[in-house]
Amino acid sequence: MLYEREKKIMVGDMYQEVDIFSRDTEQDLATRKGTRSKKQRVTAPAQSNLNDRNARRYLTQLANGNFGEGDLFVTLTYKSEYAPSTVKEAEHHVTLFLRRVAYRRKKLHLEPLKYILVTEYRTDDDGNMVGKIHHHLIMNAMDRDVLESLWSERRHSLGFARTQKLQPDNAETGNGIEGLVDYLTKDPKGRKRWSSSRNLSRPVSRTNDHKYSRRRIRTLSEDGASAYAFFKEKYPDWEVVAPVEFIQNKLTGEWNVYLKMWRKATVKQR
Repeated sequence: MLYEREKKIMVGDMYQEVDIFSRDTEQDLATRKGTRSKKQRVTAPAQSNLNDRNARRYLTQLANGNFGEGDLFVTLTYKSEYAPSTVKEAEHHVTLFLRRVAYRRKKLHLEPLKYILVTEYRTDDDGNMVGKIHHHLIMNAMDRDVLESLWSERRHSLGFARTQKLQPDNAETGNGIEGLVDYLTKDPKGRKRWSSSRNLSRPVSRTNDHKYSRRRIRTLSEDGASAYAFFKEKYPDWEVVAPVEFIQNKLTGEWNVYLKMWRKATVKQR
């Protein structure tokens, strides 16, 4: 017998995603009506691969849950004379850069460095590097001139460091940070490796069974406007991002629901 499961994925206090999908009672014989699970940390995907859909979604969750207005998007490129010939060499340069940033932040009495790093490169069929390797960072705020000056070694600039302030839009139609992550992860011609600082808030999940009926979900899938109004009422403390996404399971014909939402600024934490 099929039933509906709600799975909440929370990152920090202000952002969460909700999946609603069908399960068979044979998959979980211990399920009881209204059963809520304990919070569990979401397993991080392999950090060397951004071609996987789950990895891209996890990266979006990290960005939405940890960064906001005034934080920085940074692009680091190399002058031709300092261009690394391997990914390992490039990662060595950016690791030293991050250490310098962390040290400078400490000297300036700023909060510890938080970041998501994406290194982008291209290789030929034999695995040889082609084109120019470069790095993208989403990180917490600091003086941009100071930051850009740290992209150097032994008093020589490695290349260009370009920074811009994040301008998230946590409205009902989405936000700028997620658009930025989409930009970083969509390039079928290139290869990308990603990593992040250990001090980021990590996604945690919790399930709740039988909160919704299969009939209700099927009905909502037929009318996007009604679905949006319905879920806004169901999650009154949150701004639901429109449109609500429905995906039909090709094997069962059942509908899965995917919601993204931001906690309303006027709502106090419970």
